[in-house]
Amino acid sequence: LMPVLRDSSAKVRDSLYYAYYELGEHAVPQHFGVRTKNHKLFYLPATDEWQMFDLNKDPNELVNVYHNPEYSAVRTQLSQEYERLRREFEAPNY
Repeated sequence: LMPVLRDSSAKVRDSLYYAYYELGEHAVPQHFGVRTKNHKLFYLPATDEWQMFDLNKDPNELVNVYHNPEYSAVRTQLSQEYERLRREFEAPNY
């Protein structure tokens, strides 16, 4: 983070891999995903389900567009980025 704060021309990543492990009081299921400025894709291992959200049109993440054909190109791109980051960070393959 410091290079970005020191130099406004520093490269900022376009995506972020995340893992949510808590199975506690917040009632948020375990999931693993990738987030970009405009979209979020994640996998829920307990239900073997993928979800994807258009964060511009749906900032509250209420409409899962994973199976929407209009988002097939975005889904492919995010899936590839998810796998790339998962391998980079040696994260488990669920």
